[in-house]
Amino acid sequence: MSAHDGDALDGSSRPATVHRPLFSRTRGLLPFGLVLLSLLSLAALHLFANYETERLRRRVTEVLEPSRALVSEIRAATALEAASARGYLLGDDARSAAIRADAKRERAIALSRLLPLIETLGPDARTRTDELSATLRSADLVFDSLFSGHISSRDYSAELDRAEERAVTASNRAADLGKVIAADVAQRQSNVRAIQRTSALLTTVLVLLALVAAFLVERLGKGYRSVLEELSGSEERFRQIVEAIHDFIWLSDARFTKHLYANAAYEQIWGRSRERLYENAYALVDGVHADDVARVSDALRRLPGGEYDIEFRVVRPDGEQRWVWSRGFPVRNDRGVIYRIAGISEDITDRKVAESERDLLLQREKQARSASEEARAAAEARRAELERVTASRARLIRGFSHDVKNPLGAADGFLALLEDGILGGLEPKQQESVRRARRSIGAALALIGYLLDLARAEAGQLEIHEAMFDLAALAKEVSEDFRAAAESKQQTIELTDAAAEPLTICSDHDRARQVLANLVSNAVKYTGRGGQIRICAKSGVRPATEKGEWLAIDVADDGPGIAPEHQPRLFDEFARFDPTAAEGSGIGLAISQRIASALNGAITVVSEVGVGSTFTFWLPANKSSDETRSAVSEQREDGVAPERGRPREMIGKR
Repeated sequence: MSAHDGDALDGSSRPATVHRPLFSRTRGLLPFGLVLLSLLSLAALHLFANYETERLRRRVTEVLEPSRALVSEIRAATALEAASARGYLLGDDARSAAIRADAKRERAIALSRLLPLIETLGPDARTRTDELSATLRSADLVFDSLFSGHISSRDYSAELDRAEERAVTASNRAADLGKVIAADVAQRQSNVRAIQRTSALLTTVLVLLALVAAFLVERLGKGYRSVLEELSGSEERFRQIVEAIHDFIWLSDARFTKHLYANAAYEQIWGRSRERLYENAYALVDGVHADDVARVSDALRRLPGGEYDIEFRVVRPDGEQRWVWSRGFPVRNDRGVIYRIAGISEDITDRKVAESERDLLLQREKQARSASEEARAAAEARRAELERVTASRARLIRGFSHDVKNPLGAADGFLALLEDGILGGLEPKQQESVRRARRSIGAALALIGYLLDLARAEAGQLEIHEAMFDLAALAKEVSEDFRAAAESKQQTIELTDAAAEPLTICSDHDRARQVLANLVSNAVKYTGRGGQIRICAKSGVRPATEKGEWLAIDVADDGPGIAPEHQPRLFDEFARFDPTAAEGSGIGLAISQRIASALNGAITVVSEVGVGSTFTFWLPANKSSDETRSAVSEQREDGVAPERGRPREMIGKR
């Protein structure tokens, strides 16, 4: 503005344009037009900035952040599935299967929720999601085969490295997807900040421009009442627009001694009256968090000669804490002289909360990854220790059995010579003593045989010879073997066949007979005089296990029953809960359960004290052809067993 123009504004002389009324009217309307343009631009800028900021924030909070959380859940579930597979190999079958099932279900839920979100993230995210899904399906094929029993633990152990490689690949692809999402999050957040800062800067510039224009209008309005009245209306509209802005805007003098203007957003953010600001410029510090007061005070003291851009916390009178981003800077005239100081403050609490939640998600992801690694290390250590203990015990049992079995066998041979009278005749009492000694040696040799079988089972060296046979015929054979022992205790053995057709099965006949004989022997031992033992061959569905057809033999008695607290330890080695009840080593059920497991079956028990017990020997059914059924029928008629199948090595229970 020229000196001549200044003289015209303060009224000290008439301007040279007094004889040019059109130019005078144009010069008078120019500041007003500038004010109106600034206000409209300010309103449009504010609406646009709010729209873009809200759109980007919704994108982050509704799509990107949930997507990152779901990817973290998928990675954690994948790691937990791999750990549960290792746990399954260590013997905790039911618990590992349950952990894996829960992890798979949680992963599937997370993936189903992730797919709709990924569709909005672009082709790169969709491609990585498809790769992740394909890798997870490939890993599921191996894990499902293991947990469903389609592949054995030994076969899975041979493929362990490849299975873990699939799990690591799935985790890496989930991490790659997480990086894509994280990059999108960072880009969106950067865009939000850029829009916010640009909006704040442009808002400040437009407000200052409007203020300057209003100031010019005020000076030009001296002597023009009509112009002054119009200017008053413009100021009212400006005030309404600025008061409606959610950001706190203020303007002070050049020395920052008093505030010239502060909008209503101060009361919304600080929760305090802005009248206090007009009384004391440094009242901006009121309510600032104690840990941030020093930084804010130093920034305000530097204002007359500089500017600041900081974030701090404000504690409202009701105790609520808000995060604020604030910027203050000097305003210079066309000669470069500072004549105003302006500032703008924005409530960024929502952004801070989102950042805090993001950091929390990252922390949880880190903790889940650490827990997975610790679980894997613990499982490896436990497996190594179990293998060492099992091998040591197997060596001890084999060595002990060999060193004891040979002398006992020799002693039994000498006693047999005495009993047969080869070394001279014996008195009746001597004969009875020799028979008792031989029975004791026989019991010891049987126990050693059990121990050797147990050692072979644990070492995975027990051979299984598969062949087709009739399970009902096996039940009949075993019942006849023990009928004399039962009759000596005045017991009855009842044999029933619940199946309408032959119960043909492909398994190891001798091993199945060994298991069933042990169950019937126990029933005879633990059932009192005059009791009843029921043996029933049947087909059915095995409870609490995978689906499929099963064949089974029930061995039920009306003996004393087994207390509920003893049943969990029933199949442990040397577990005898009532040593005075009957003879026995307490190892028969343990080896029987291991043999049943080697045959891909199991032994279950249902017992009630005072009522009796029912032991069920389960074997998986196999669909045989007409030729196989015919061969079994010929076996029944001719009494000739079919040729034994090739042996297979049992995978020992670890």
